[in-house]
Amino acid sequence: MKTLSLLSGVLLAALVSGAALAQAPAAAPAAPPPPPEVKNIGDWLVRCYPAQTQSPCDMYQQQNDAKSQQRVLAACSRLNGIGHGSGC
Repeated sequence: MKTLSLLSGVLLAALVSGAALAQAPAAAPAAPPPPPEVKNIGDWLVRCYPAQTQSPCDMYQQQNDAKSQQRVLAACSRLNGIGHGSGC
């Protein structure tokens, strides 16, 4: 009898907990970041991201195979906060 009482108490607690969790509001998904501003300068793209960082812009170039359009080379460079180049 005690076992039946214990099992029913555990079952009741699980149901109450599940109902409470089901009523909790879901967190809204984070909005995606806005796209960068992109300008073509010769063969390079200059991309400036709307972010408050030391180096919000970078230079990017990509070369694709003419037949398959598969990328064969990508190069990127940006200046860090003290004027030195760094990887992207």
